Amino acid sequence: MNQCTYCGKKIDDVYYNYDDSKYCSETCKEKGIKFNQFAIKFKLLFFILILVCTCVITIGAFIPSPLIWVGIGVAMLAILIFVLPMATPQSIDSIGIRKSIIVCRILSIISLLLGFWMIFQ
Repeated sequence: MNQCTYCGKKIDDVYYNYDDSKYCSETCKEKGIKFNQFAIKFKLLFFILILVCTCVITIGAFIPSPLIWVGIGVAMLAILIFVLPMATPQSIDSIGIRKSIIVCRILSIISLLLGFWMIFQ
């Protein structure tokens, strides 16, 4: 039994192949290709901003009032993940692109709340 790469729905024999990805319909195929193009386009920016946020969190841990700086780094990281919801390939393989975007955004909102709590505590 195969699974649609975009929506995660179980599919039988009828599917659309594109670059080793299986889709249940033409619309899922178009949305999957669009997401892959989006991920390729913003991949370098995503990695650079992840590095910047990680540096802010790491440096913030060693300066006075570390909770504020760590909170700023966590909030920046949460905003980045909300705007660019790029999940791991393993999560995309197991639940599909659409559900992985939803999971990324839910976790980023939780992280943003945690970051604001750290800033304003």
